[in-house]
Amino acid sequence: MGAARDSRDELPSEARTPNPARVGRADRDREVVEQVICGESISHIGRSHGFASPGASIRLVDRALDAVLPTLSRQQQQRVDLARLDCLLQAWWKRATEGDLEAARVVLATIEERTRALAALEAGRADELGPVGRSGVAGT
Repeated sequence: MGAARDSRDELPSEARTPNPARVGRADRDREVVEQVICGESISHIGRSHGFASPGASIRLVDRALDAVLPTLSRQQQQRVDLARLDCLLQAWWKRATEGDLEAARVVLATIEERTRALAALEAGRADELGPVGRSGVAGT
């Protein structure tokens, strides 16, 4: 007969296979953070994930930011800012190139800000961008 197995030798089932709820939550958290980076409103983000109340939407975004971006260095915050500026450029670019003067102003201002942010990032001068809050946006 085989050797007796000690129950302490077995891993709990959750250690052997990923918890689908946790995997789903991790995917959702990454998606929520992407939505935040691209500037979607908290209420829109909440509704897109099935949360109707503002409080639940805020908690959803807070948990996702904590899970995906628990503590960002200043350089990482700047990269988030650059990604946001890229999303902004993408959103306004077509209108600007079709002759919309307001869109062209937004694009030009965004390019100027992105150039300044990129130069500061490359030079390691994070403090020149001003205070960056948890949301990754200067002044927040």
